[in-house]
Amino acid sequence: MYRGLAGVTKYGLEQAIDAVLQNKLGHGFFPSPPELRGLCDKAMEHHVWMRDQIHRRERMEAERAPERRPLTEAEKQRQHERMRRFNSAIGRDGEAEERDFMAEMEAKYGREALAAVPENARRFDVPGFRKVG
Repeated sequence: MYRGLAGVTKYGLEQAIDAVLQNKLGHGFFPSPPELRGLCDKAMEHHVWMRDQIHRRERMEAERAPERRPLTEAEKQRQHERMRRFNSAIGRDGEAEERDFMAEMEAKYGREALAAVPENARRFDVPGFRKVG
């Protein structure tokens, strides 16, 4: 009987005894060790599940990447310079592309329509993405 109940908590055993007394087994009073263990396990299912959830949350919290600090002005400048060098290395001129785009939009919609667009509305601004610099 002892081996069948190894690792059972006092609460689980009390709940199993209550289930036996309430005739949840459907037969006479004396349960076999496997039946009693099954009742103990059933009584502890929710508690075991909750313990596993707590361990899972703790593990996820421990593995989570630390919060990123905001970039300093020097770091922003350094990244801006790296991006400028990268663009020049691949033959991309962002300012020329912007001028070409604005000329194309002016030809398509007219100077008055472009003047009505607020200055802070930029072509490359995408909601949810943060531009550096």
